[in-house]
Amino acid sequence: IVDSISKLLPDGQALSRALGAVTEGIAKTGKPPEPALGMEVATSILYLEAGFEDFDPNDTKLAGRANHLAQRVENARMGASNQPLEPWMEELYRRVSDRQTMGSVVQELRASLSEVEKQIDLYFRNPAQREVLIPVPGQLQAMRGVLSVLDMDQASQAVLRMSEDVDALASTDVDPKQAVETGTFTRLADNLGALSFMIDMLSV
Repeated sequence: IVDSISKLLPDGQALSRALGAVTEGIAKTGKPPEPALGMEVATSILYLEAGFEDFDPNDTKLAGRANHLAQRVENARMGASNQPLEPWMEELYRRVSDRQTMGSVVQELRASLSEVEKQIDLYFRNPAQREVLIPVPGQLQAMRGVLSVLDMDQASQAVLRMSEDVDALASTDVDPKQAVETGTFTRLADNLGALSFMIDMLSV
């Protein structure tokens, strides 16, 4: 981390030294840092994480904030109590938290879609096994709820249509040839592919 700071922030030597001093101190004592110091180090690392992901070389605040963080770390290392978080630090925590939350949402959507794809694939291979589709509408409705919360209205409507199509397939005997001719299977497969792509883009 210390070496990376110099690459990211040419003027961030103070933060490099401060974190390096903390690391050396922990190595010598074999004890974890005090809570106040641990909080300041955590804030610094979150700042660096955000900096690596959203690095803007034209941001004139980078060096100043790095030096400010270095001073806070150094003060805590010398035994000073925690100072209140500044607005830009609170915003940093929110950004990281939102990113982690979205990552969890995407992971859940991918898991749900994978299960849906598996059940539909089993049905496509043998349309006589309608029972494999029974849980799919409920799974799609759960995904629709997540997409609605994310204000992805078009995706939500598409998932609703998919749920209705699957429900119809599960509740009636379907002639595979007729389904192919009318495009039912193709439309469902295409929508699954589009939904998978959209979920991948959410993570981006």
